[in-house]
Amino acid sequence: MFARLDAMEAVCFLTYRKAKAHAAVPRVPVGAFTPHQGEVDGHAVAYELADHGVSIAYGSGRKRKRVRLRQITRRRDTGAQTHIVTNDRTSSALVLAHRMFGRWS
Repeated sequence: MFARLDAMEAVCFLTYRKAKAHAAVPRVPVGAFTPHQGEVDGHAVAYELADHGVSIAYGSGRKRKRVRLRQITRRRDTGAQTHIVTNDRTSSALVLAHRMFGRWS
């Protein structure tokens, strides 16, 4: 689904990155995080974020392919990490993080 959405013109998605059952998304090294702060949609926000590309495999056998996406990882004070993936390569990490983590407020 991500590969099909990524191939569509003017379509961006933003979602959590989850692992398969009994697995974990690889942790991002602490040194990869930097503070991001500013105002987004009229709200002062601050996050510790890591922003990098990831390849996600799909398909099976000889038809197995990979789609290259952007992963933004938030690190909390407790050390917990939350990963989001998107094909939006132009919006700032701060804006995307706020949209994802602030959606219920």
